Amino acid sequence: MDEAATALDVERSEREAFADMVAAADGTGAAALVRCWRLGRDGLGVSTPSLPMTLFNRVFGLGLEAGPDDALLADLAARIGPVRSPRFGVQPAPGPLGDAWRERLRALGYEPRLQSLVQMARDLGEAPQPPVAPAPGLEIVEADAGDSHAFAATAATGFGMPAWFVPWLQRLPGRAGWHCFVATRDGAPVAAAALFAQGGIGWLGIAATLPESRGLGAQRSLMLARLARATRLNCRLATTETGAPVPGKPHPSYSNMLGCGFTQVALRTSWAPPA
Repeated sequence: MDEAATALDVERSEREAFADMVAAADGTGAAALVRCWRLGRDGLGVSTPSLPMTLFNRVFGLGLEAGPDDALLADLAARIGPVRSPRFGVQPAPGPLGDAWRERLRALGYEPRLQSLVQMARDLGEAPQPPVAPAPGLEIVEADAGDSHAFAATAATGFGMPAWFVPWLQRLPGRAGWHCFVATRDGAPVAAAALFAQGGIGWLGIAATLPESRGLGAQRSLMLARLARATRLNCRLATTETGAPVPGKPHPSYSNMLGCGFTQVALRTSWAPPA
């Protein structure tokens, strides 16, 4: 695996998955609350001031195709203005162009936050797939457009998201490129996760478990199911991301990824705009 090239593939796959996910909000209550726009040749901006989390308040992809652009940053500042979330950040892509962006952000007074994300990848043709059987007591089902509420409600509840996420996420099962899964126990949903497949790359995201059902192996089971689906879709690469592990602290998400054959290809830091 070419780690540098793969890291850029991870960035592109997440950018396109987020762009399509936000596009799915059209016609729902979420459309008035979450904004998404392209920045220059390679960046994507997402702004949701009502949610105090960087995942939905950031710019990423900058440095995939082009280096620093002060006019673009000025446009960004005008777009987010004084109503931006306190968690808003700029996350340049890995690689030399991204490094140039990081140097420019520092010069302009942006500061890196301590919390970082790791970008992970798995070459789907490089090694045998792990066994796909779910953990004991669990069943993995794929949601379609006619059975989307279980996926959406489980994902939103597991993440602790507001109610307006549910009709938005209900748009994903059956949408082109999306494959949405639910883990059930005794017939009741306990966890959910999604796969977005495009251009030979499968992005794994929207993975959440109900608080009372954690520790059952649901997320590992859902990850294996999505890897199997991505392989059947002829994806050459699977990508995902999680919080950077902290030495001495458990990190089940990162451990699950390693156990399913993923390797870390990049570390992403969020840069906070000047006050």
